[in-house]
Amino acid sequence: MIVRNLKYHHSPHLAAPLVELAAEVVGDWLAAELPTRALVPVPMTMRREFRRGYNQARELALALARRYDCEVIGEDVLRRARWQGPQARNSDHAARLESLRDAFVVKDQGAVRGGRFLVVDDVMTSGATAAFAAEALMGAGAEEVKLFSIVRASLGEGDRAMLEVTAS
Repeated sequence: MIVRNLKYHHSPHLAAPLVELAAEVVGDWLAAELPTRALVPVPMTMRREFRRGYNQARELALALARRYDCEVIGEDVLRRARWQGPQARNSDHAARLESLRDAFVVKDQGAVRGGRFLVVDDVMTSGATAAFAAEALMGAGAEEVKLFSIVRASLGEGDRAMLEVTAS
């Protein structure tokens, strides 16, 4: 319910308490990972962000950066290349993959080359969004990309296969 409010009910102030809750569970991992990484919030299209008023992934990344004293990079580096519709409404694995193919583009490859990044998202369902964002960063020369999301939905068989393929 808290994540839904963050995402859909104009409540960006909930990002900080969610990060604090996450720190109770994975705080040691975050403390070890974040000093060597830049945070990359999953970008939204300008249209969707304008309607919502903010990007909830950026709000989470900013809360993480405040807590762990690290850098957040934004759409000046990774951005949505096109609008593909809300993934939350799309339960078909193949359709999710197709709608996200080439959805992200790295604008400033020099800022990415050789870097280590933590892609930040609010909800990971199939992993397709994170995988394609990571693929864009790796294609631009990132050394390593990992993911942090507040909520993880259970995986279906197609989702497991997709994550294995994109991770290799």
